[in-house]
Amino acid sequence: MTHSRITSTLCVIVLLGTILQSCAIYRMKDSGGSSISLAGSNPSIRTIKVLPKQIPYSLRLEEFTDERPPEEMKRSERAKTAPADKLDFFSYGENYSLFKEDLLTLTSSYFSFAAAFPSISSGMIKFPTDLVMTGRVKHYYGYYENATSVVGDVLLGDLGRGIVGAAKEMPTGGVIEIEVQLTSTKSGKVVYQDKIFAKAPAKDTFAPEDRNFAAYEYADSRIYQLAINDFLQRLSAANLVMK
Repeated sequence: MTHSRITSTLCVIVLLGTILQSCAIYRMKDSGGSSISLAGSNPSIRTIKVLPKQIPYSLRLEEFTDERPPEEMKRSERAKTAPADKLDFFSYGENYSLFKEDLLTLTSSYFSFAAAFPSISSGMIKFPTDLVMTGRVKHYYGYYENATSVVGDVLLGDLGRGIVGAAKEMPTGGVIEIEVQLTSTKSGKVVYQDKIFAKAPAKDTFAPEDRNFAAYEYADSRIYQLAINDFLQRLSAANLVMK
């Protein structure tokens, strides 16, 4: 195979990988109509900050291990401690379609938007990189409270809620905590350990793209972005020493 053919083949593979990863964020519902993707119904980058100084190493992201507690995974588990009238306001792991795969894509997208590394790869095709990031998801959930009363919901409907300003935003909260480490591919040694972490208070407010996905969208498009921003700031200031 000639050099030009090899180059063309690699370009096609990279393009296909990028398309497949992009599609993962938009994965919405399974045949039962109950599962959603990360970033809810309309993934958006609201608060990601571009780093003033890029981290001068190429990065490969591996899927994070899912270690979330039962109450974040199943509505029936949270029902053991939470009031019945609040249960529908939380996000649950059982409603995510492909949590680990979509989280990998979402993380890669946020890192790329922040221009954190000169190159970022993930997925089946493993390109040579300077660093590999692995992680363990300890917490990942969003929470919201309906901003309108039951009567208001019935009388106004979605159109009315869009008109009434008070109904556009909802009190929200949630926690995302992922323990991560960066490993040098040259030495196999860990060069950085930290947490991607953010906790949003219930007094915070958020205007979701789709009210049905408010808790999920808040976690993915607000809390996770806050966590990513803080993490990348610390990482860029760490002056990594490659062992």
